Amino acid sequence: MVGREALRRAYLLAGVVALAGTLITGCADGQSRQGTSPAGEQPLKGGLRDLMTRLSAAGPAAEYLEYGDMAHWRALGAVTDQGPGKGPWQSAVLSGFGDIAMRAEALAGPTGINAYLADRGVIIGTPPNTALRVEGGIDAGAVHDKLVALGAKPRTIGGQEGLSMAADHAVSMDGPLTRLGLLNQLNQVVVTGEVLAAGSAASPVAAALGGDAPLSGSADHAAVAECLGDVAAATILAPAQPGGVKLYGVGLRKPAAATDQPVNVVCVLPRIAEVGKTFTERFTGDAKVGAGTLSALTDAIDHDQVGTAYRATMKLKPGGSVMLAHQLMIRNELAALADPAAPGNPLDLLKPTPVLTRLTRPGPLAQPMIRRGSYWESPSWSFPQRLTVDLGSTLGVKRLVLRLPPAMSWAARTQTLSVRTSTDGTTYRTAVESGDHPFDPAPGNKVTITLPDTIAARYLRLDVTGNTGWAAAQLSELEAYSS
Repeated sequence: MVGREALRRAYLLAGVVALAGTLITGCADGQSRQGTSPAGEQPLKGGLRDLMTRLSAAGPAAEYLEYGDMAHWRALGAVTDQGPGKGPWQSAVLSGFGDIAMRAEALAGPTGINAYLADRGVIIGTPPNTALRVEGGIDAGAVHDKLVALGAKPRTIGGQEGLSMAADHAVSMDGPLTRLGLLNQLNQVVVTGEVLAAGSAASPVAAALGGDAPLSGSADHAAVAECLGDVAAATILAPAQPGGVKLYGVGLRKPAAATDQPVNVVCVLPRIAEVGKTFTERFTGDAKVGAGTLSALTDAIDHDQVGTAYRATMKLKPGGSVMLAHQLMIRNELAALADPAAPGNPLDLLKPTPVLTRLTRPGPLAQPMIRRGSYWESPSWSFPQRLTVDLGSTLGVKRLVLRLPPAMSWAARTQTLSVRTSTDGTTYRTAVESGDHPFDPAPGNKVTITLPDTIAARYLRLDVTGNTGWAAAQLSELEAYSS
């Protein structure tokens, strides 16, 4: 131990703890021959590839892009202007809109913004440099006047007349945005015609407005978009660390009817030649994901190549989530199945597993070291659930901080849990009895748990018996303090 002020931060990145998660994502039916589009597919008008022509390649969209086609969900009857209905597609309709859709009812009156009236939406970048672009269903004059009434001031953003609710990245805990259930997603806004661009700072908002070099002009991003095809929800991600893969793309193909079988597409753009062979051999029904295999979640997995990208098309089993491919990517399971630098079976972790740790001095907490939305999730509908973390050595633990992902994609929830500790991984003692712990995006989606006494522990165990936000235990980061 490094003295009473030592701090060990244990980051729970997807794929490094005892994963047993249920996975969600979606895609659509149809295959293509190498170098061609899926059979019968026509050039997109107003889809993902078209929207990429209005995003800057020099901005944060190059590292993360999350797209959603709200117009398609309305046509399908999955949503109305009042919000989502019932049915299997509901986990997909928020893609590209995040909290703007989740808080649509609260936002519509005071701001004039209703995500469910939009045509398309896209979220770009990773926290804190993120922005949102909404196309269609926007009355620029009404939105402008309502934001001004809330206190917005004029500001030039990306060479256009915009509005500023607060300084870049600022959060006002008693300001108008937090009262509407947001954090700082509307700090900086440009609204013109039927387009809204907004974010916590001016720079990413300017990138969402476009630039001289559009994202569609990036050969790599264009290749992944071409591979994904006609999608209703999609994410394109550049790996945080250089490896064998340049870009990952996952998507839910547009269902033609509400009763269609969901089809997910996974696209991998290689940096090295070995990626194609690795992806084809590992990404099969036998691949271990969460508590089971892909065969338990899919009826079929077909591989092909579209230009320079390798593609897997998954027909999902009825009754499951339609967003499986997205969760494979978020939890780093996709990287393990596509990148030859990753271990062949890194997810068969059903015992306490060392996690990434580092020592630092006390003080303001650094921004969580997670990708947007990265988190661990237990199997659904199966409480109680247990998460065990190995700190690597015995420390004096007095205080824990638990975190969930950034507020842009999460809503408030309460998890019921207890804390137990052990020095040997076999015998555990109860440090904190079971209780309700609220996670609120407004103050940072974190929970602090103070132990009654400083306890010598190497292993920390959370036993979770309930979650008001989802039928599973969820966690992104655990920090263990000695004081």
